[in-house]
Amino acid sequence: MPFNQFPFLRYVLFFVFGVWIYPYTRDLYVGVWLGAACFLFGCYLVLLLLDLRIQTRFFSLPLPMLAYGILILSGVGFASLRDSKNDPDHLLHQVAIEGYLAAVHGVDEPKARSVANKVEVLMINREGQFLPSKGTVLLYHMGELELRPGDLVYIEGQPSRIEPPINPGEFDYRLFLERQQVYFRHFVRGSIIHLNQKHPLGWRQRVALVRQELSARIDRYLIDSHANQIANALLLGQKDSMEPTLKEAYATAGAMHILAVSGLHVGIVYGFFFLFWKPQRLPVIRRSLFLTLVIVLVWGYAVITGLSPSVLRAATMFTLIGLAQMKSRSPSIFNPLALSALLLVLYDPFVVHAVGFQLSYAALVGILVFQPVIVSWWTPTSKLVDYFWQIASVSVAAQLATFPLTLHYFNSFPTYFLFSNLLAIPAAFFIMVIGIPFLLFSPIPFLASWLGKLLEGFITVFNQLMYSIQFLPRARLDNLYMDWVEMVIVWLLIALLFWWLAQRRRLAYQLALLALSILVCYRFWILFESYKWEEPVIYRLSGGVAVDWFFRGVVYSYEQGVSPEEYRYKVLPNRIQRGYPPSYPLLGMNSGGGTYLLSPNNEWFFLDPKRGLVRKLVEAGLKGDQTYLPGGPLLSPPAEEYSD
Repeated sequence: MPFNQFPFLRYVLFFVFGVWIYPYTRDLYVGVWLGAACFLFGCYLVLLLLDLRIQTRFFSLPLPMLAYGILILSGVGFASLRDSKNDPDHLLHQVAIEGYLAAVHGVDEPKARSVANKVEVLMINREGQFLPSKGTVLLYHMGELELRPGDLVYIEGQPSRIEPPINPGEFDYRLFLERQQVYFRHFVRGSIIHLNQKHPLGWRQRVALVRQELSARIDRYLIDSHANQIANALLLGQKDSMEPTLKEAYATAGAMHILAVSGLHVGIVYGFFFLFWKPQRLPVIRRSLFLTLVIVLVWGYAVITGLSPSVLRAATMFTLIGLAQMKSRSPSIFNPLALSALLLVLYDPFVVHAVGFQLSYAALVGILVFQPVIVSWWTPTSKLVDYFWQIASVSVAAQLATFPLTLHYFNSFPTYFLFSNLLAIPAAFFIMVIGIPFLLFSPIPFLASWLGKLLEGFITVFNQLMYSIQFLPRARLDNLYMDWVEMVIVWLLIALLFWWLAQRRRLAYQLALLALSILVCYRFWILFESYKWEEPVIYRLSGGVAVDWFFRGVVYSYEQGVSPEEYRYKVLPNRIQRGYPPSYPLLGMNSGGGTYLLSPNNEWFFLDPKRGLVRKLVEAGLKGDQTYLPGGPLLSPPAEEYSD
């Protein structure tokens, strides 16, 4: 497949790359990249005129390189224009705020100790004057009065910037929200003043109300809590309220992707109508009407489920394919795929950082590139066997393309993904075939009750199957990690191997061996660097104490009173990103004055969790060859004098 046959793919790759690197160029003066873009554009025009005049092959390389550079800088510039930090009216640039007027953006979401919602700031109160402003605030309130989309409220106080993570390796919630252009949150202790007026509802607010009503109907007719949660996740894209045990079961089985409404679900909606009608056999007018109706239904489903990046990708791509089919064309999938990515990035440039966007496009590229090679390895004679072989080949192709991202973000790999997908993909189809009519006919009690019981029974059986996979031996490999360098090398290695398998090119085989050698060398370099580590890490926790002392490729740990949840989210990520080295106990003792730790170098240190410091004792009253249990009693008190 020559690269020049896919113009949109070429343009989008470099434009998206520019958007991707924008956060790393944000501190540069705008004139730097703007001047660079003008310089490259000037060089391009000069070379183009020379090429037209001289007509030589000398310019065949510089011209496209300059064009790609211009596209990269265009991506940087476009992201800069859409960045809220560059808007002088944004809340980021306001100080001494006494309160603010805001419009409620969504519906209330119950949390453990409060209720969450999002509000859009309209005006701020500064010294009694109301000034126009902008910005989204993540609001937490006590739920004394329900907030609904379109409500105008006045909130006293100033929202606070979301804090960065305080532990190394911890999930960066601040960065996650900043990529959605959300920079503030506000814990409201007092009451929220509701104004009598209403803010005009946008389409997102109207959809949120419709989704809330549909969710209430699911709650009414699906009594089983687990079936209810799966129906809300799969049909409406609402999985925030799922119980951890249910999420764990689906994640272990490798079927979590069917709960996150994605291109699979949009494809089911799109393909369902083609089971009964073949548009290529219809006259032009009827074919156009039919495909228009299908496109409208696809976008209706995409809007109701929340327009996640993967859903937007699938809906846009199927729209482009449907428009081409109106003229009886069978377009290459790569150009619609690239064009859909371009449209999404133009709508929201920061979507390139969303995990759903990355996984969605990686999975589809893997299916398009790898699945034809895999499926050609065997041609079953039975139609039923061939059907499952097609599903298996798609599953393997998608997993090959996405597992580096999965290891990078989620640190685990489901070993039975192939078996679970043979169950999950048909199950998702049947759940949607039952669930969508259930939502459509839910206002009719008789039909809603009958379809609800059928849907609940099917989901309950499917849940039991997913739970059973969880208990298979080695059902999931945990504590895995792959950084961005490894991801690129692994993707390159897989692509080269499939190139060699498809065309038996010796060059592909040689390049694959080279990529494998680079990967092995990189891993050895990481291992070598780990032997240079000699770093104590004191984790900041709400309760308990946790200390990791990384020393020559291993970690010595001291833990006392750490909850399993804080261990999983605040301690374990740092160990995983450091390669999950072998762990040994860090000897420590409790005294009336605090906790004392014996370092791997046999030196005593005093632990001060509040200040986050380990301070070495001046007087070595204890020797390292004595044996103490971690957190055990103090047998021979060390000196109380210490220095920083």
